[in-house]
Amino acid sequence: MKKRNFLSQREKQQQHLSEQYEKSLFEQRPLYMDSGDISMLADWHFFHKEYSKAFEMVDHGLRLHPDNDELLRRKAYLYLDSGYEPSVNALIAQLPPDDDTCLLRARMAANCGDDDEVWSILDSIREKDDLITAVEAAYICLEVENPQKAFEWLNPISRQYGDEEPFLSAMADASYEMGDYEEAAGYYNKLIDRDPYVPSYWYGLARCYYQENNFEQAIDACNYALIGDDEYGDAYAMRGNAYHQLGNADAALENYIQAVKRDALPPENVAAYQGLIAMSNVDWDIALKYMKEAIRESETCDGDIYARATLYTQAAKCCLNKGDLKQAYRYCRKALSLNDTEADAYLIEGRVCFAQGKPDKGLKLWANALAVSPNITTWYDVGTNFMEIGDVESAGMAFRKVAEEDINYEFVKERLAVVSLIEGDFAQFAHYNSLFEHPFSEQEVEQIKHDMEGDRKDRIILVIKLIMKRLHLSE
Repeated sequence: MKKRNFLSQREKQQQHLSEQYEKSLFEQRPLYMDSGDISMLADWHFFHKEYSKAFEMVDHGLRLHPDNDELLRRKAYLYLDSGYEPSVNALIAQLPPDDDTCLLRARMAANCGDDDEVWSILDSIREKDDLITAVEAAYICLEVENPQKAFEWLNPISRQYGDEEPFLSAMADASYEMGDYEEAAGYYNKLIDRDPYVPSYWYGLARCYYQENNFEQAIDACNYALIGDDEYGDAYAMRGNAYHQLGNADAALENYIQAVKRDALPPENVAAYQGLIAMSNVDWDIALKYMKEAIRESETCDGDIYARATLYTQAAKCCLNKGDLKQAYRYCRKALSLNDTEADAYLIEGRVCFAQGKPDKGLKLWANALAVSPNITTWYDVGTNFMEIGDVESAGMAFRKVAEEDINYEFVKERLAVVSLIEGDFAQFAHYNSLFEHPFSEQEVEQIKHDMEGDRKDRIILVIKLIMKRLHLSE
C-alpha cells in the first residue's frame, strides 16, 4: 500500500474508490459507481501496471452500464495500450462518430504508424477549442513525435485555459519534446505548486534538470517523486542515470535494480550496467560474464532487439580485448543481423579484420560505421582505432575531422598533439599545447623536442608514452 499521507488529492480519491470496490467484493455486496468513476479507476489500475484489474473494472462497469460510450472508449484505449489493436475496431463500430471517437481512431492510427491518417482524422475534429479535446490531440501529436503540431492545438486555447492543469501538463510535455527544457521546467513547477505530491510532475522536472546536466537537482526531484509514489519506477531509473553521470556507480546500480523490480527498465539492464562497470575497470572476464547474462535475459524475455544488438556489441568488445577474435566476430555478426546501423559493431569487426591480417576488409567495415553514423563520435572512434593499429596519418585525419566540429570533444586536442609529435610537426604540437587546460611549459617542450631528435625509435616511443600519461590518454 502506498503512503496515503503523501498522495496527491487525485490519487487519494482514486485509491479510496479502489478500496471501496475491493471491500464490496470481499463482503459480496453490490457497489454502484457511475461510468466516470469506473473509467477513472480502470485507467488508474492500468497506470500502476495492474492490467488485469483495469480490464476487470471496465467490464464491471459495462455490466452496470451496458453499451456506455465512455466505458467502451476506455476499454478500447486499454486494448490499444496493451498492444491488442485488432480488438479495437469492434469497439469503435459501437461508438458514435463524434470528436471523442475521432481521437480514439487517431490514437489507433498513431499506434499503427500511419501519420497521414492521424493528421486527416485530427483535422476532422469539430470542437478544436475544447480543453480536453485539444489536450488529447496534442498528446497524440507527441506520440508521433511531432511537438510542433501539438503546439498548434495548445496555443489557440492558452488564453481561455492557460491556468488549467491539463493544459499546463500538455505544455510542459510538449516543451520538453521540443528541447526547450527551461520552458518545460517552468510549467512543471507551476504544476507542482498546485499539487506537490503528483510524482509525474516531479519526474518531468527531473528530466529537464537531467537534460541540462543538473544531475544533483535531478536526483532531488526524483526523491520528491518517490515521496509521492514510492513505486514510481521511472523515478528510480532517472535517479540511476543521474548518479551514473555523477560517477557514483554503486548508487546508480542500486536504483537500476529498483527500476527493474518495478518494470521501468528491462531486466537485462542491471547485468549490462554491471558489465559496463567491469569494462571501465578493464576487467574483461567479469565484463563478458555480465554481458552474457544480460544477453540471456534479453533473449529469454524477448527484449528490444536494438538493445540486444548493443549487448552483442559490448560482448564483442570484451572478446576483442581478451584476444578471442572468433567470438568477437560472431557477436558482431549477431549485432548487425539485428541492427545494421550499429556503428560500434562495424568498428569492432574492423579491428578483428586488422588483427587477422585483412586490412582492406577492416577499412570497409570502418567506412560502413561512418556511413551509418557520420558524426564526431564515430570519427573519434575511427581515429582511436587507427592510433591503436599504428596508422598515425589516418588517425590524424580522423581527429582533425572531429576538431573541425568541436575542438573540445573528448581528448581530441591531446590526441592531435601526440599525432603532431609522432609526425615531427612541432609547430602543430605547440598550437595544440596552447589549447590545453594545463599546457606543457616552454622548458618541457624543448626537452620533448630534444628527446624526439634522431631515429631512436625506442626513445620516441618512450616520450610518446610519457606524454600520453601526462595527458591522461593511457594507463
